[in-house]
Amino acid sequence: EYANHAKEATEAKLNFFTNISHEFRTPLTLIFGAIDELSENSRLSGGFKTQLALVRKNASRLLRMVNQLIDYRKTEVNKMKVQAVETDLVPFVREIVESFRNNARKRNIDLRFRYPGSEVQAWFDPYMMDKVFFNLLSNAFKFTGDYGRIEVSIQHSVDGKQIITEVDDNGAGVNPEEAEKIFEVFFQGNNTHNKGFGLGLPLAREFVRLHYGEL
Repeated sequence: EYANHAKEATEAKLNFFTNISHEFRTPLTLIFGAIDELSENSRLSGGFKTQLALVRKNASRLLRMVNQLIDYRKTEVNKMKVQAVETDLVPFVREIVESFRNNARKRNIDLRFRYPGSEVQAWFDPYMMDKVFFNLLSNAFKFTGDYGRIEVSIQHSVDGKQIITEVDDNGAGVNPEEAEKIFEVFFQGNNTHNKGFGLGLPLAREFVRLHYGEL
């Protein structure tokens, strides 16, 4: 009975947030348009443009949360389809890693990317896997302190039938009790800082499962 109530409560949450997320998209699109138009004004001071960049960054974060909700709902009702193409995984992941390079430099984090000498061809949906790697790296940066270390690696399994990717860091980590719950929707750990939305990891796992993989 408790399990059914919990399932119903989660379903109600998802329905509510999914519906309201669709409504958020239009005003967010208008906000981005206004920001971009203002940013192109040559008469604005550097300080004002910096503030605009900060507004855009946070608007992007909000839009990313909105899209996560909508995407997760699609996976729940089996409406998310994999659009797979054969791609070299190395440059694909490298581009995502490099997007975090500036953040790593500012915080003196040793960010490394390790991969085999040859290319790693794989069939995957670029849209989905971009979100998977972005989420994993975001979490690594969120819970790794300044002067820390983060390494992303790609390698083949021993039998050559699988591709293994890892995001490893020397950050705070997760205690065993929380480790069992991190893939639950809306779960947030006891860490009082850098709390997320509770959807990134569950969505990433669903995307990986759709590729017949495991996270």
